[in-house]
Amino acid sequence: MEELLQQHHPQQALVLAREAVAIDPGDLSAESALGDAATATGNMQEARTAFESAIVAAERLSPGARKHYLPDLQEKLGSLPAVATSQ
Repeated sequence: MEELLQQHHPQQALVLAREAVAIDPGDLSAESALGDAATATGNMQEARTAFESAIVAAERLSPGARKHYLPDLQEKLGSLPAVATSQ
């Protein structure tokens, strides 16, 4: 999916990432790929949800592995526009 994003095919990447998450919900790689693809297509709410799920998955890893994934995922989540709330 990363290759599709690099080749400027974000819609195809999004379709594949959604399929990967449907097959294995909560999988770190699938959720992260969905977040990247959703960001590339402008679907910020879907990206936020996917990155949040990827963070939850990363927090279940060993401390060494966690250090490898969490900073990047937190940065990606933090770079998304704030979600508008209705009152």
